[in-house]
Amino acid sequence: MVFIVRRTLQTGKCATTLERRILAEARRLDAQRHDLASHDPDQRIRAVADALCNAVLKNLHPVVSNARHAHETVAELAQTAC
Repeated sequence: MVFIVRRTLQTGKCATTLERRILAEARRLDAQRHDLASHDPDQRIRAVADALCNAVLKNLHPVVSNARHAHETVAELAQTAC
């Protein structure tokens, strides 16, 4: 992700949804933390990549199709192991 963020910030190209999100996140972070862009460009890149990864992970939800079936399977395995 860091490589993609670095390339996008260097080129400024926003042809894809990911590139638009990267540039928007960089602008948001720049507005919050003025020290990121001026002092350490790599820190800015890492902060943008970290924020994007966290946003993706935050939206992931476990899918439980049939919790009872999974429980029964585990219970059956426990009984057969004895």
